[in-house]
Amino acid sequence: MISERLADRAGRRRSRGGRWGRPRSRAVVGVLAAASIGAPLVFGALSVVPSAPTAAAAAGLDASRVSGDNRYATAAAIADAGWTSPLPSGSTLLLATGANYPDAVAGAAAAGHLGVPLLLTANSELSPDAAAEISRLRPETVALLGGAATLSAAVSDQVSALGVKTTRWAGANRYDTAAKVSQATYPDGATNVYLATGAAFPDALAGAALAAVVGGPLLLTDPKTLPPETAAELARLHPSAVVVLGGTSAVSDDVAAAAVAAGGGAQLSRLQGADRYQTADQVANVLVQVHGGTSASGGVLVATGLDFADALAGASWGGATDRPLLLVPGPYVSPQTWQTMQTLHAPSVVVIGGEHAVSEAVLSGFRSGSPPTSPGAGS
Repeated sequence: MISERLADRAGRRRSRGGRWGRPRSRAVVGVLAAASIGAPLVFGALSVVPSAPTAAAAAGLDASRVSGDNRYATAAAIADAGWTSPLPSGSTLLLATGANYPDAVAGAAAAGHLGVPLLLTANSELSPDAAAEISRLRPETVALLGGAATLSAAVSDQVSALGVKTTRWAGANRYDTAAKVSQATYPDGATNVYLATGAAFPDALAGAALAAVVGGPLLLTDPKTLPPETAAELARLHPSAVVVLGGTSAVSDDVAAAAVAAGGGAQLSRLQGADRYQTADQVANVLVQVHGGTSASGGVLVATGLDFADALAGASWGGATDRPLLLVPGPYVSPQTWQTMQTLHAPSVVVIGGEHAVSEAVLSGFRSGSPPTSPGAGS
């Protein structure tokens, strides 16, 4: 059961890192290299090359949907589906605004690693759905991600009124907040660091699940300049590996090189695809190999790649349960992503979000083994 897997992950994380100590897992660069023999070099490290889509018939998957009436209710529904019992004693649950992504995306990686949900709320008041889940899960502390302009003092007061302690993981800007999330989650440093642009959300969404599984923070950067807050956190973490998410238009070569220098000479890799969907495919291929696996035996999660809210909470769930988060346009699945699901032998898929986000044609297509793979194919 998912709840049993979460409990097992929590125990393993206490022994290997996160807020309980420095991660002892080997650098993910080794996984990248093992996954990509014969692939072109990227900064001296190997990147994963996707296999070509095939027209072979595929078996249907065990497909279901987790959604709510809005983004706050969907995040709460994910918490309800993934965490069926109250959180372990001493747990810190993460709360972020659902109005924007920068603070929440770093939090999604942290939440998945800590084995807790990421809940979303409005900026000015605690959403009823988040309040109900906090009351049900009974964490010791709720960490508010971002400053008072992002989550108001009223939100903090309303959480406190539920009998829960509050803290803030916040910085002067999105880059500093991501660094503060990293400091709170990895106080003793980290072996791996994931670096994504803070100017857009897609690459970071899929990368958050991988960061959670491997055990490393997700830091943000300007596409062309490494922010001083990010550089300082890289120096503090002193990682063995820096994994850049996305292509050079998202994170330039110069920024990647600056990140390596700031981290003290870490080995550099880049995970990228032709678009946001193929980048998520690349990340998925690496995620399943982190613990020596060859398939997504626990299934995959799917969310729209056109908006961030559903995927934020989904990334924390995927990271907590060792499941990749794949992105789709909504009305259809890209041929490459459908091929990735087949290549990874995923037995099941959970669609995150309502029909407006991921169509019913996609869900029923997963069940039949023939989802629409082009615009208009599912209409």
